[in-house]
Amino acid sequence: TKEAFLGCGRGADGTRAASHRKGMIVFWPEPLETELAGLIGSPTIWGWYVLDDSPGDALSALRATYRIIKAKDPRNRPVCAGYGDQMGLRNFDTGVCDLMLIYFYPCQKQYRRLMISQETQWILTKARAIVPGIPFIGVYQGFWGIGAFPDVPVTPYQIRNQIEDYVRCGAIGDIAFAARVKARKEGFDGWNSRQDLIDELASVHGEMQRTGGL
Repeated sequence: TKEAFLGCGRGADGTRAASHRKGMIVFWPEPLETELAGLIGSPTIWGWYVLDDSPGDALSALRATYRIIKAKDPRNRPVCAGYGDQMGLRNFDTGVCDLMLIYFYPCQKQYRRLMISQETQWILTKARAIVPGIPFIGVYQGFWGIGAFPDVPVTPYQIRNQIEDYVRCGAIGDIAFAARVKARKEGFDGWNSRQDLIDELASVHGEMQRTGGL
């Protein structure tokens, strides 16, 4: 039912009956195996994204997901999990992911110049105490004019600072994400909604290609 499991016995098959935190994610392996079977052969898939921030108590589900992917994927593509705040680390541990995606929202109300470096170092310190040397990709992003977010435009200066802060923190890569016009039902252009953002991202990308830094 919506409130409880009915007709179930706790502590079955040698398992220990224990309490669970509110919001725990219940994991069903068969649908995942079925979905993987249709995707494993794709040449365009670079890795597997298993967590978007902190949706609840997903630790046991993430470990099970990781085991199944590693058993089914002959190419051993990386399992990635996203972390955007301190609460998200409750879903980080050994056997969860090969690669962290770290992201924040420095442009919510006003641009916070030191947010990326400070928050990234905090998360990495905690995560690497559990899994030494766990690598990460920095996700530089902007939300403006979306829902509760005020209409404060992201600037090329801010984009470059986000990227450079991640690089200084040791990111092995960068991913761009921007939500801009979908809330107004005008499409999903994101960064492409403004030419100055397009030009800055193209410039940064060119530097990355020339230097081979990422």
